[in-house]
Parts: sequence; structure tokens; C-alpha cells
Amino acid sequence: MTHYTRADLDMADRHIAQGERHIVQQEQLVTSLRLKQLPTAAAEAQLVTLNATLVQHRTHRAAIAEALDAALNATGRRSGPDANLPSCT
Repeated sequence: MTHYTRADLDMADRHIAQGERHIVQQEQLVTSLRLKQLPTAAAEAQLVTLNATLVQHRTHRAAIAEALDAALNATGRRSGPDANLPSCT
């Protein structure tokens, strides 16, 4: 079983944000190449790869979040939107 920490979740969030920035930059490059009537095949192929990588980052982040949530629930600590509310029991 893999044990994750909040630092792992934070790193996944950074990877997602960075991937999103790279995609925006690549889309801008493709647009620029098109406007200049230059070949776009390589830039478009790279965009496909960047999008696929972003999907992997999001999947990995979801797995980390799920594992952290399961670990919190196993210790009896609540998580989610009501985690900081006092218990009614």
C-alpha cells in the first residue's frame, strides 16, 4: 500500500497547474504558426502529448486524494466540507 502525504497532493496540484500553463502556451504556439502559415503538425502532436499527460496528472491527484481521505477515515478523523464542524454524537 502506498502512503501519501499532503505534500504529495500539493505536488500533484503544482504539476496540474504547470501542465495547464504548458497547454495554454502550446495552443498559443499552434495559433501563431497557423497565422504565419507555417507547419503545425509537430506543435499539434506535442499538444496531444501535453493533454494526455495532464489527464495522467489529474488521475494521479485523484488517487492521492482518495488515499489520503481513506487514511483520515481509518483514523476516525473526518474529512470533506464538514471536517471542522463539531460532532453531534
